[in-house]
Amino acid sequence: MTIPIENIGIVPCVNSHFFEFIEQDVVNPEIKLTHELDLGKTYSILLTTSGGLYRYEIGDIVRVYDKKGDCPCLEFLGKKDNVSDYFGEKINELHVKSILEKFDIDKLSTFYLFAPKKNDDKLFYALYIELKEAIKKQEFQELEDGIEKELLKNFHYKYCRDLNQLQKFKIFLVKEHVSALDKYLQICTDRGLKLGDIKPTFFSNQYDWDFKGEFTV
Repeated sequence: MTIPIENIGIVPCVNSHFFEFIEQDVVNPEIKLTHELDLGKTYSILLTTSGGLYRYEIGDIVRVYDKKGDCPCLEFLGKKDNVSDYFGEKINELHVKSILEKFDIDKLSTFYLFAPKKNDDKLFYALYIELKEAIKKQEFQELEDGIEKELLKNFHYKYCRDLNQLQKFKIFLVKEHVSALDKYLQICTDRGLKLGDIKPTFFSNQYDWDFKGEFTV
């Protein structure tokens, strides 16, 4: 639906599809056309195609990160309906993305994946991470506590924590003989996915990813 153009950015394919956009985080949002989008705002997409889709809400959330005249440049943020919900905690991909951005996880790591994990029949959420360079144990503790604090702002997650249905969030340091991304792809293919169908992601609602490594705290 988008295409990268050198010296411009990632723009919608307006010659192939008809786009309508619904602004997020507002009451009674207006439906806007491509040239009406505002810089910095986030939108979901209604897509109409020549193949037969008509005003189909595909679930993608995008942010306008730049504009070239009336043409918006779009950044894909995640899926609106991608949720992890084992006990009613309702952990949403977009919420997780906003948390990880606060802690600059992209700058710290070469790979990371936020997902549920089981240990001794206890379920909790973990951040599997492969670091660019080593950091101190105290920094891991501060990062772990900070992410947990942000997760607790989600009422549903906090309620599950209070009931002891979920254990505290943890960070798992990936230590593989191959890159963490290669290991991620291997796990996905072992689960029956074709390599061409795998899209690397930072969020999963499936637990027990079989990475080698250790908890940092």
